[in-house]
Amino acid sequence: MDPAIDNNTWSVDGLLSKAKLFASKMESHSPDEWEFGLWSTLVLELVARAALAHVSPVLLADARNW
Repeated sequence: MDPAIDNNTWSVDGLLSKAKLFASKMESHSPDEWEFGLWSTLVLELVARAALAHVSPVLLADARNW
C-alpha cells in the first residue's frame, strides 16, 4: 500500500487502492475459476463503498454499533 494514501478504514483512497489490489488478484485467475468470482465480488463491494465514502463516510457506519 502506498504510504501517501490515508490508511483510514473509510477513506476513498484507501478503499480504491484495496480494490485495485484485489482486481490484480482477480486477473490472475481465469473467469471460470471460483477465485475469480470471489475477488470480483470483493472489488465490486469496495468500489461501491468508495462511492459512498465519497459522499459521506458516515454512510459506511454500522447503525447497530455506536
